[in-house]
Amino acid sequence: MAIFWCDPYIESPSGGVDGTTGSGTLGSYSNPYSIDNLPSTSSTYTNGDEVRLKALPANPWLTDSLPALQANGSVGNHALIFNQAPDQHSFIKYTSIKGDKTYLSWSSTSATSLRASPPIWGGMGPYADVTLPVYKLDPQYYLSNLATPSKSDLLRIDGRVVTITAGWVSETARGGETIVQRVGGAVTNENWFGIGVTSLIVDAPELTISRSMTLSNKNLNIYGRTVEVHDIIERSGTGGSGNAIKIYTGETFKAHSVASAGYLYIYAPYFNTTAAQGINRDIKYITCAYQIRTYNQGGVPAVNLKFKNFSCMYLQCNFTTTFSYYDDFFFYTSSIFGNYKPTEMALDSAVNLATVFEFKGPMGNLAPKLSYNYNDSNYRNYNAAPIKTSGGYLTNGASIDISKGDIYFRDFLLPTGGTLENVTYHGVISGSPTSTTQAQTAFFGKAWGVDRNSGRRLVFSRTGGANGALSQLMMMYNSTEFNNKLVYHIMPQTSSNNPNSVKSYDTVYIDMPTGVSEIALSTTLRLKFTLGGPVSAPVQLRPYLDGNGTHSSWQAAHGSSGTISIPSGGQAGTVIYSNNFSSGSEIYSSNLVSKQQLICILELYQPSHGVAKICIDSIELEVV
Repeated sequence: MAIFWCDPYIESPSGGVDGTTGSGTLGSYSNPYSIDNLPSTSSTYTNGDEVRLKALPANPWLTDSLPALQANGSVGNHALIFNQAPDQHSFIKYTSIKGDKTYLSWSSTSATSLRASPPIWGGMGPYADVTLPVYKLDPQYYLSNLATPSKSDLLRIDGRVVTITAGWVSETARGGETIVQRVGGAVTNENWFGIGVTSLIVDAPELTISRSMTLSNKNLNIYGRTVEVHDIIERSGTGGSGNAIKIYTGETFKAHSVASAGYLYIYAPYFNTTAAQGINRDIKYITCAYQIRTYNQGGVPAVNLKFKNFSCMYLQCNFTTTFSYYDDFFFYTSSIFGNYKPTEMALDSAVNLATVFEFKGPMGNLAPKLSYNYNDSNYRNYNAAPIKTSGGYLTNGASIDISKGDIYFRDFLLPTGGTLENVTYHGVISGSPTSTTQAQTAFFGKAWGVDRNSGRRLVFSRTGGANGALSQLMMMYNSTEFNNKLVYHIMPQTSSNNPNSVKSYDTVYIDMPTGVSEIALSTTLRLKFTLGGPVSAPVQLRPYLDGNGTHSSWQAAHGSSGTISIPSGGQAGTVIYSNNFSSGSEIYSSNLVSKQQLICILELYQPSHGVAKICIDSIELEVV
């Protein structure tokens, strides 16, 4: 096996790193190849050879050349905000509020902020921890002096099984960062690791490929047979619409992050191997400001994509597509379309550690596997179709913000010094905002996340009614006021609305009555509610009971016992019963006869436009 050295920084203003003394022509450690003149022909190599990419020096990061970061950089829709725009083509590193290292290219000449939710044709990223510094890569290491500025094929090796590695800080030591920040280059297709079907192996988790430009309709294409890199970044900003990252690898592709300000095309593997049939596209953080598309490139395997964070405006599946995910994943898309409906892979607990999003309390999990599509004025009208169950958690009804873990809410902001317990207004609404003081993003359905002020898990319920855009959503969280039990925190409505017209909902699983496996005909039933603490203000509660005889598809057969008026006061352990109702003679001409599994839909509102908090320890169905 022969080793060939490549210094990605020979054609940067630095002239090379880590002992480079030559002009980039021999492939030795002291006189390595440059990216521009790395041989691509098979006659140079034999199977089993290795190309080693040198790493950056130990501390290539600058802090004094960046404008000041505003203290409110993590507020609202903004991931970070500078007092003025960074220099064009700045390669920036910051730490997210979750502690993750984040890279980005600041290619716009005027933008001062980075969005945390997908803007069309603009850069985005996670919320910044504004208590930590933001760094810029020293421009002397930018790939800005290519001998062939229009070069389209980079690190291309044809016809041989050659391995590319990165992060080499010496002839024998690996572990540094290799960041290739290409500035300029006007080619329509910038191809990395070959073109078409190749045998190249890229084993380079230390390698980041970044492109900074303001041109439009340009592609950054990733080839090779198996590829592992750190980041692939194309953040052209608003000046470069239509740009795309395209993943063509023949078998597997793995990256910590892929970030595109335009499109991301993910092609299915070309080779039908065991690796290709498993998780063949593993991208931990996917941020795409416009559209993600999946395609076939001639092979049989599906696009089997695993992720931790998935954010895009639109998802279009043009080929068989399956999802799996890391623990505590986040999924965001405003629309799913295309000829193929994405599905979820069968999860291997040893690989796909996905924790169910649980709250404390005997009531269970607030039906975390149920997902909603739309708001409506009436639960029954809204949910005439079957309720979605766990088999379609990601793909059947995910409109906005579906997650299973510690995800910080976008657009959620408590007042200074505020806590979940004392807040009366949070700026998040269930419909389109009607004023600038209201939220920038609407929540359609139940949204899960974490309050970034306290670190506690939090849920917004869906809200029904034509006036939902004018009302606040009910919050659900484990409250310090109730011994860390789950609490429903109902927000005030506008005084012009009839409280009865705008309600909040939650869905919980209900056990069958003791000794009952199936609901019998003409059985008298009632619901038993046990409070977990005092009710802060009167609450109107109406339970709906839905069920089905199979696990895969809930049917819209239900019972309702009418509205229950719960006055303020009460204590932990207080028991409240619904009216009696019959299994075979129900409101809305439906019934529960023969049902073997049950959920309860709770409809809640505060009748006087006020704030109300109610804790329910348990809900039980009893045969009377």
